[in-house]
Amino acid sequence: MIQLQKKIVFSALLIFALFNAQTQTKTSKYFYIEDADWALVDQSKTGYTQESFLKLADNTCEIICNYLKSSTNINRFSNKIRIKFERHNPNLISTNRYYNGVIYISSDGFNDGVSALTHEMTHAILSNGNMNSFSEGLAIIIESMLFPYSQKNTLFNAYFHGNVHRKLNVVWRHNFSLDRIKTIFLGDIINYYASFEIQSFFEYLIETYGIEKFLDYFDTSGYSVYSTYHCSEDQLIMDWIIYVKSIEPDLVWLHNWDDVKYFFGE
Repeated sequence: MIQLQKKIVFSALLIFALFNAQTQTKTSKYFYIEDADWALVDQSKTGYTQESFLKLADNTCEIICNYLKSSTNINRFSNKIRIKFERHNPNLISTNRYYNGVIYISSDGFNDGVSALTHEMTHAILSNGNMNSFSEGLAIIIESMLFPYSQKNTLFNAYFHGNVHRKLNVVWRHNFSLDRIKTIFLGDIINYYASFEIQSFFEYLIETYGIEKFLDYFDTSGYSVYSTYHCSEDQLIMDWIIYVKSIEPDLVWLHNWDDVKYFFGE
């Protein structure tokens, strides 16, 4: 009987040890990464160790929360967020995503990972009921603010840094749709052009009226437009459209439109 009990205890300890070996993690102030997930990352290309990447994630998180000017955002991370690296899934539009307390980052073609992490981290911080299009717009702004030059590939470098309003000026010369713009304010982003439009609109509001008013507007998904900007949302949209159409176009986009629209899948 005693021998049987010893065997049961030993087996239980062995199972526990094996489970822990399989789920070892590195943790930081706000995040954790399981060792098995980090094993998918080619460290020779990233320049980061698991620990240094977590430290960078913490610093980035605090920069975003400070930009949003609300200490309550940092409290969303009282339960640590998991950062999970995984291979590209062809059934998903994007491997990079935030879902149910986990930030998923593609390990395929991973260079620095911080640009995608920043984008998805913003979604995690903003998981408070904002419309999808509003959350996406601010995530794009913060990603481009912290990482204006993407390291994804040479085409991305050639076409995606610079002034978003000037790029949109070129897009609208070829593909202007008021219906597409209206869907943004119903919560939907139907294509890549719409993502540029919401980014441009938000940047226009911040540049014209300041970040404090913008955050008041953003936090209510636009319902505070009258109290914040003292005009209708339609008026703001028309003012923004007039502004974008009045400025100089992005010359790289203007002279290479066929390449640009190919990149967008047209």
